[in-house]
Formats: sequence, structure tokens, C-alpha cells
Amino acid sequence: MTSRQPLLPPALLLSALLLIATVSGCSRKAPAPKPAPAVAPPAAATAVVAAGSASPTGDESATAQAASAENAAYLQRRRKDPPVIGGCEERCETPERAVNHLFDAFTTRDREALRRSFEWSILVVDGKAHGERWAGMWAQVREHEARKADIDRWLSQWTIWLDQLADPADLARSRVSGLTLKPLPGRTDVVEMTFRHPRLKQPRGENIWRFELTRRGWEWLISRIDHEPGRNPPTPPPAGSPSPGRL
Repeated sequence: MTSRQPLLPPALLLSALLLIATVSGCSRKAPAPKPAPAVAPPAAATAVVAAGSASPTGDESATAQAASAENAAYLQRRRKDPPVIGGCEERCETPERAVNHLFDAFTTRDREALRRSFEWSILVVDGKAHGERWAGMWAQVREHEARKADIDRWLSQWTIWLDQLADPADLARSRVSGLTLKPLPGRTDVVEMTFRHPRLKQPRGENIWRFELTRRGWEWLISRIDHEPGRNPPTPPPAGSPSPGRL
């Protein structure tokens, strides 16, 4: 009969089992760590990078500004302002338009529009050269305000007839049928307008008044008024512009 091998002590057997379990666990591969989620860069940082790639440098910006300023200066030098004497500009580019502008101002009682219809430096009224005095005052800077006040005073007195119409509707009728406009013989810078004015509550001069319009620069402006042309034959008018835009 064969003899049996002695059994391991329980404590030793337990240690061996633990050792086998540990080795077996270490032989297994640990799962790979999950990759960290990608973090988007801040929006502000992205914007800065994008803007930085397109923005000009300081030198380029300064060059562009200098070129823009030079171009603006060139355009300003090329621009030609039409000479303006009375101030009605395109509304007085022809004698016909100047007369329409004048009667529009009569109808609306627009004092400023009336002021712009006159050539104050050469205006003659019933033989009196108001323009000579106003031209002299214009030559003195300190007299400009006094000149303006003097012109306003004269204009207020002259337009009193508009408040003395026997029938306000007569003004429109006179505008349609009471006007004549013709150039002076041998002159291209002056035209004559005759006007059968409406009936007035207080008669003033003759029934027909005579006006002269002189071309000054680009405008046709009133340079003479005769309320009694039959009694006061006109003297030769001063020279105006031989062609538009030339004084």
C-alpha cells in the first residue's frame, strides 16, 4: 500500500491562492483611458485672431488715410464755385426765370427772396444811384452791417405798394398779361422789363414801370427801376457779364 503525500497547511494554501489571483489580475490589460473632450477656443480669442489676420498694420492705415486726404484735397481744388452776386443762383440763370422768381417773391411777400433779386452795387431807382453808396459801404468792412440795414430799410419802403393793391388778385393778372421782356439794342448783358402794375389805393408813378435786369456772373438781377419812365429817359446801363460766369 502506497503512502499519501501530506496536505499543505491551510494557511499556506490560502497564501498560494491569493498569489495566483494577484498574478492573474495583473496579466489582464487595463482599459485605455477615454480621450478628454476637445475644448473650443474662446470666441473672443478666435475673433482677435481672425481680425488680426485681416487688419492693416499701423503704417498701412496711415498711408490709406494720407491717400484719402490727398484725393479729397484734389477734388476740392478741381471744384469751381459759380460766382454769386445776388444769391438767387439757378432761379435767376435766365431773365425769364429771374422775373418768375421776382413775382413769386411778390406773391409770397418773401423779403429774403426779394433781397436776392437785386444787384445792390449798381442799383439805380428813378435816376438815383443807390448802388454807388452801397458799393462804397461794402468796401469798408465796418460798414457791412450799416449797409445791410440801409438796404433793408429801402426794400421795406419800396415794397409798400404790395400792401396797397386795390384787388390782390390783380397781381396774378398783371403777371400774366402785363409783362414784356426784351433785350436792349446792341446789348447781350442787359434786358428791359416793363410792368403794368395792378391798381393801387395810392397811385405811384405811371401805370407802367420799367425795370432793367443785368447779367452778373451766372445771375440776372434787377439793376434799375423807373416808376415814371416817360419822364426819366434811362441813361446807358453799366456793363454786366458778357457771357455767363464772367464778371
